[in-house]
Amino acid sequence: MYGVRTLSGNEDTLIKVYEEQNQAIIAHFANRPGKLLVLDLPAGEGWYELVSFLGPKGVPPFPHANSRAAGNTRLGNIAKSKERAAKKEAGQ
Repeated sequence: MYGVRTLSGNEDTLIKVYEEQNQAIIAHFANRPGKLLVLDLPAGEGWYELVSFLGPKGVPPFPHANSRAAGNTRLGNIAKSKERAAKKEAGQ
């Protein structure tokens, strides 16, 4: 991968290849304004910048991994599973 057989001990090579690839991508889009989004995640950029870049029609709903509906579904599934186990244990 990236000209090395192992990751360990090749950190300098991997960083160099990574940085060269990023620069090649940036250069590819240099004359295409508005076609490349570069986010500075450590600085706090993220969803707002992505939505602004894609526009409202290109943005899926925000991914709520722990939404109430999903939680209720999981809790319902757990309750049903426990109910089935209790019935099986009781011989039903």
